[in-house]
Order: sequence, then structure tokens, then C-alpha cells
Amino acid sequence: MTQKSQVYDHPTYVARHFSAHTSLAGSGAVGCRFTAFTNALAYSATVVVQTAGTSATTNLAILQQVSGTNTTALGTLTLGTATANTVFTTTLTNVAGGVALLPGDVLRAVNGTDIVGVYSLAWEVSVAPNANVTA
Repeated sequence: MTQKSQVYDHPTYVARHFSAHTSLAGSGAVGCRFTAFTNALAYSATVVVQTAGTSATTNLAILQQVSGTNTTALGTLTLGTATANTVFTTTLTNVAGGVALLPGDVLRAVNGTDIVGVYSLAWEVSVAPNANVTA
């Protein structure tokens, strides 16, 4: 497959996309993974509670970026004992223009120590300007 880079204002680069996932129950479980296929920008995460947690302080969605061997914290959502269908939204960091992702970088959510809570998560991302895409 060939790769091509389009102009800065091409719809590929100005449109926002999402990647939706469901978490795994369990203390410290890692889920909701998104892998960047090209240079990309990540902007926010929206979480919807599916199964209420049992702890007001340890039912968490800890948002991270993994780039090679480096892990960067992007934010923590405290879901607590919120009921099903409660919505939480957060920007990933205070980085203007989004969090830069390289090909192969992973966005993921790590649970706190609550063993019951389950949530769905949508990452808001876009292809970075001038990034290569498959032709």
C-alpha cells in the first residue's frame, strides 16, 4: 500500500473522529485501548457508566498515553457510584491543539481499585495535519 500526505485543510485533517470501547471490570484492569495508525491528535474522552461502581473514591478511569516505553497521565475521571448512563467528559490535558500521538502510540484507560464498575469510553481524535494516510 502506498502512503500520501494531503494538504493541511483537507477534510481528513479537519474532521474529528472517535474510537469507542468498553472497559473491563476489575482492579487495575487496562482497557479502552486506541492505537494511532499515523500521526494524530487526541482531544478528549467521554465516559458513560455501564455498571455502577461500589466505591465513591476508587471507581476511576485513569487516562494514559503510552508511547514506546513512556507512559503519560492524561487525566483521571472519578466515576464513584454514579448510576448507569451517567456521562463524564474531560479534555485530555491542557495542551493547546490536542495531545500529539505518533504511529503506534496507545491511548488507554486503567481502572482504579473498584472491582465492579464498568464504563464505555469514546476517544476524540483527528489525523494530524500533513500526516501520511494510506492511498
